[in-house]
Amino acid sequence: MKKWINVEEIGQLYLEKILVTFDIPILFVCSNGKNKKYLCLNIGDEDGTTVIAEISKATLSAMQQNKIPMEAVYRQAIGKKLIIAKYDENSKKIISEVENSETVAANFLPQKGKFLCEKE
Repeated sequence: MKKWINVEEIGQLYLEKILVTFDIPILFVCSNGKNKKYLCLNIGDEDGTTVIAEISKATLSAMQQNKIPMEAVYRQAIGKKLIIAKYDENSKKIISEVENSETVAANFLPQKGKFLCEKE
């Protein structure tokens, strides 16, 4: 697995699987050294702002099978915590903060009700 970023609250993250990509990965799965899974959503083109949610393997599997919408996965994050991480150009460091997964603004998450593999 490829090293991604080191976040103060959870440690070093390793890129495990890209689920959605355009020019860069948009939605992807990472793990840390403790084998915990994290669903990561890149929402910031300029500063690489990423919303990170700890999830269970069962939740990840259910999302990939279109049983759970993507937004619901974030709202149901383990510990009800989301980490918002971004690169600070001035300090050349990753800056992160913890948000409540149930109350974080909707613009930080995938559109409500949307599944990973939408059928046309």
